[in-house]
Amino acid sequence: MIHAPHPSDGSDERGRELDIVIRIGPDGRVYLHDITDDLLPVALSLNPTDIVMQQRVKAAGRLDKETHT
Repeated sequence: MIHAPHPSDGSDERGRELDIVIRIGPDGRVYLHDITDDLLPVALSLNPTDIVMQQRVKAAGRLDKETHT
């Protein structure tokens, strides 16, 4: 079995253990940096009408199903 090397940031191959940055701008916008696929639904809940985030959540779900079947 071949495993992907761990990134130099200390996280595993799926990005877990990576520090996530959540910043609220002066205009009230929320910026999420280095979020994992597991947190995409949380990001979507902040703005459920965001079409791009909806697409990311759907794509992550498809990828997760493909890699765990």
